[in-house]
Amino acid sequence: MWQFLVSLFKNIHTSLFFKKELFGGVRDKEDPRDLRYEEISGEPVGATIGLPDNFILNTGSLSVKNQGSTSSCGCQAASFAVGMATGKDMSARYAFNVIKTDSRFESSLLKWGQFTRDAAKIAVEGICTEELAPQESIGSDTGYLSLEISEDMKSSAKQHERGAYVRVDGVFGNDFDIVRRFIYTEKLPVLVSMPWYVSYNEARSTGVLPYPSGRSVGHIVLCIGWEGDNYVMVNSYSDNWGKQGKFLMPKMYPTWDCWGIFDKKTLLSVMKVSKRDVEKEKENAYALQRHLYSKFATYDKARSVAGKNWLSLVNAMTYRGYTAIDIENWCYAVSREKKPPFNLNKNK
Repeated sequence: MWQFLVSLFKNIHTSLFFKKELFGGVRDKEDPRDLRYEEISGEPVGATIGLPDNFILNTGSLSVKNQGSTSSCGCQAASFAVGMATGKDMSARYAFNVIKTDSRFESSLLKWGQFTRDAAKIAVEGICTEELAPQESIGSDTGYLSLEISEDMKSSAKQHERGAYVRVDGVFGNDFDIVRRFIYTEKLPVLVSMPWYVSYNEARSTGVLPYPSGRSVGHIVLCIGWEGDNYVMVNSYSDNWGKQGKFLMPKMYPTWDCWGIFDKKTLLSVMKVSKRDVEKEKENAYALQRHLYSKFATYDKARSVAGKNWLSLVNAMTYRGYTAIDIENWCYAVSREKKPPFNLNKNK
């Protein structure tokens, strides 16, 4: 009888803890305009040469915050990532408020949660410090979003802008090795969205994800390194969850989207467009990607040049009148340290 009651309590507790609104990760939509680390790096990032068996970034004195009953997991991960770069506690509540109320972010259209891309994007645009927008209410998204953003918050966020956000999942290699290469080379963490299975809740006490089973919902965590064949992840349910708020996840377990937040700027400034044609940008991005893939080998330096300037190249093709062949020639010249044939920041 006692064992039955314990089992019943565990099942009830798990079901209460397993509402999708308590997690909040939504799988990103495909967008050909995304910057990809595989191409930006200009080297075979899938290779494991030079990677140690174990490597974990130092998180300093940062504490793992608890998202509570909100669906802010992506912004918790993003604010922790920025905190690792700044050495300060950053406000996940501010970040979540912006991406859920600003129409520039697709997450503003969601009833709950966020796209991982938006979590990375707000980290680049800037997050204010925790002291200006403390966590306070974690009872629900409604309470979390009641924050009134002040000019001081905006000023603080501006001071903490990052360089760029890049995809760290693989087209040519597997995600685990690409994530490891990014972390080890850039000394920066990676935001990871993933299906979170019912069985994973056991890691609350063990710190190790068991085999995935049962229903799943979307969740976003922060990868800060690896131990052997396991990712080392920071969760968002306080320092008391897992091992100081962290858990190990075997590399073969499924992930969705992986994003790194660069401190580096891309080489060309992204042009200001008064009236954007997003669908045309995506169409040109697909066409330009296919063209450059057909002209340059996977690890040709021209691919790296294109990757670092991707949004500028797409904009030049969409709004400046340049063709895919023009951009091919520009990438070839820059990658061979020759004088570029065009100034892509000016109309053709």
